[in-house]
Amino acid sequence: MRLPRVGRSEKVFLTHGQVGELAAAEPHGLIIRVLAYTGLRWGELAALRVRRVDLVKRRLLVAESVTEVNGRAVFGTPKTHQRRPVPLPRFLVEPIAARIAGRAGDELVVTSPAGEVLRNNNFRRRVVLLRTQCGLRASGRTLTRCVRVVGSMADQGKWLVGRAGLEPATEGL
Repeated sequence: MRLPRVGRSEKVFLTHGQVGELAAAEPHGLIIRVLAYTGLRWGELAALRVRRVDLVKRRLLVAESVTEVNGRAVFGTPKTHQRRPVPLPRFLVEPIAARIAGRAGDELVVTSPAGEVLRNNNFRRRVVLLRTQCGLRASGRTLTRCVRVVGSMADQGKWLVGRAGLEPATEGL
C-alpha cells in the first residue's frame, strides 16, 4: 500500500522589522537575531561553545549540535556531519562579545536561565506567545521556522541583511 505524500508548506520569511519586533519582545533577543541573520539550526546554536566564536574574523565554527532525546540533551555532529564556518554580521559582534566575556572556552554561548542547554521546545513556547505581540499571523511552528529554529533556511540571513540595507558579513574581510 502506498502512502500519500506529505505536502510541504511554503516557507515564510520574516522581514527585518518583524525580526526586530520579535527580538525586542523576547528576553533572549540575541538568540532570535543570531538565528535569523546567520541561518544556524537550533541545535547548532544551542551547542555553540565560546571557543568556536572568532570575533576578529567574525566567524562561528559549527562543529556540533544538540538534540533532545527522551528529555536529555544529546550532543553530536551537525546535520551534515561536517564542521563549517558561518559568517557573523558586524552588528552581532558586540552583543556576542558581551555575552561570552569572561567565560571559559568550553562553555556554551547561549544557555537557559539555569545555565543549562537551551531547549528548543521551551524556547518555541515563548516565541509562539510572542507572535501575537508582534502582530505576526503565522502559526507558532511556521514562525519559529522563520527564525531558523527548525527547518532549513540558509538564505534567511542573507535575505534579511539585504532587505535591511546592511553590509553582508562576508564583505570587507
